[in-house]
Amino acid sequence: TRESDVELVFFSSIAATFGSPGQANYAAANAFLDALATRRASEGLGGLALGWGGWQKKGELTAELSDADQARLARAGILPFTDAEGLELFERARSSDRTSLHPVRLDLGALRAAARAGTLPATLRGLVRTSQRRSSSFPARLAGVSEEERAALVLELVRAEAAMVLGHDAASAVGPAQAFSDLGLDSLGGVEVRNRLAAATGLALPATLVFDHPSAAAVAEYLESRLGAGTRAGRDPVEEAIDHLQALLETAAPGERERFEPRLRSLVSERSGDESEADAVERIRSASAEEILEIVNDEMGVR
Repeated sequence: TRESDVELVFFSSIAATFGSPGQANYAAANAFLDALATRRASEGLGGLALGWGGWQKKGELTAELSDADQARLARAGILPFTDAEGLELFERARSSDRTSLHPVRLDLGALRAAARAGTLPATLRGLVRTSQRRSSSFPARLAGVSEEERAALVLELVRAEAAMVLGHDAASAVGPAQAFSDLGLDSLGGVEVRNRLAAATGLALPATLVFDHPSAAAVAEYLESRLGAGTRAGRDPVEEAIDHLQALLETAAPGERERFEPRLRSLVSERSGDESEADAVERIRSASAEEILEIVNDEMGVR
């Protein structure tokens, strides 16, 4: 194509830019096409990469998508477009002077809902104007209730979030003792359940949550053990704030984490009573964001 005037258009996917859990190889292949178009442009050559969203008509790549997969895409704010809409976007893209574009139909209402739940991907945060603060209302609801009531509330939360991910209207569709695998929850769904529970509770939860605890009852028992000490006697506000901060940092983009490191270092160094101020400052200054969180966890006894 170096000696040709052929119009070169690469068909890639939004998976490379938005992220596509469970499809790392696919996302990487599409990222290569985007980069190739940019590289060609830097060399004075033509080329356009289109990172497509979803289409209504099923093709070879989408034939295996289940109803749960479609519902997951909808919750992520990605809506399919018709052939006519896709062709119109294709023609508009051809007239652009950009080297990489993303024809995708976004549901801003779904994006705002994800932002409110704390599950909006970092790449999309500039598209909505809704606060992304995670809710602390659920831990507050547990404070002061009886042990039996607390267990019931936690279990109901887990069942409700799992039902949502599985596409059910009611939490009753998820039996407490039913294995998630028997209910049809796949690895992507498991990660989404974990993210939703982390947002609701303010806890930093492992990505393998539903595999380590393979039923709603098992997950609820684990969550209660994490939430229990603070909610039984009234959750300590400092501990709650630190848990909240840790959950936020673990889902933040790398650049966002770095913005807060100096302040975190200063806060911890000011309260390090077992060493000199100079040593404390030096220790914190050389620590990574993960090491800062480890220090906070050690101080608070959180694991």
